Amino acid sequence: MKYIIIVIVCFFINLGLFAQSELISNQYIYNKYSINPSFAGSREMLTANVSFSKRWTGINKSPSNIYFDISSPLKNGKIALGTQIFSKNYGVTRNTGIALTYVYKLKLNRKNKLLFGINAGLINFSNNWTDVKLTDSDDNLFIANEQNISPMVGVGASVLSRKYFIGFSVPNLLYFEPYVTQELTFDPLKINYIFTSGYYYNVNRRVKLLGSFLINSVIDEETFVDINGSAFFNNLFSVGLSYCSLNQLSVMGSCKIGAKLNLIYSYNYDLNDLASYNYGSHKVALQIYFIHRINSANPKFF
Repeated sequence: MKYIIIVIVCFFINLGLFAQSELISNQYIYNKYSINPSFAGSREMLTANVSFSKRWTGINKSPSNIYFDISSPLKNGKIALGTQIFSKNYGVTRNTGIALTYVYKLKLNRKNKLLFGINAGLINFSNNWTDVKLTDSDDNLFIANEQNISPMVGVGASVLSRKYFIGFSVPNLLYFEPYVTQELTFDPLKINYIFTSGYYYNVNRRVKLLGSFLINSVIDEETFVDINGSAFFNNLFSVGLSYCSLNQLSVMGSCKIGAKLNLIYSYNYDLNDLASYNYGSHKVALQIYFIHRINSANPKFF
């Protein structure tokens, strides 16, 4: 009975904190586009990211997430475009989505840029109720699957330089309740607000330190803070440690494979009672650098 209660608690924690913020991760320091559309194309080259994460391994049907993005600045240097695709699964629920991103860049001075981004797309919410194992096979609540499609619109702004970054975003301005009312609304109390910032410190030519934080807030639910410290060596590999106020501790690292690939891994450990019922959470990601821009000044020829 205690195990069943823990699983139910896990489900509702996941539903409340993660269903409206599909892409949030402590790996944001490696791919800030995943939390803020204004960072699309900020590496000044065509870049792709693909990742897989599994939360609370050891618990059946625990949340998993597949994510992909690709982005690039255009030839004129003022515009960047990107695409995000994601699929999040937990229990009998699967949420999949796709969004297109447009970024406009303003040069503040030689070292700093002001970026504005907007993305728009669709999310498909599906519940496979027929997968639920029932003691009463005649229960009409579970005889059919359920599916709903909702638009999504996100915005973000950021300031970027070689020494620091500052960003604010709202991943989705529209709140969709897929389980009871199926209503689409703009409700400032139920949407995610994300603020992040980080500063790079050059210890010497080979070692660089990064201190950063992320604040994710849903006014009607909960605010959590992620604090991260990382060290980069020769721009070839990195190690890092982060603490989340949701009682999670994470270790992470990255390693470049040649000039075009970067492999990233992170492990999350719960610092509460959940730790007794799972083996931690894992995420692996691969970044691909294509070392060139899209040779077009017009978005319609991207």
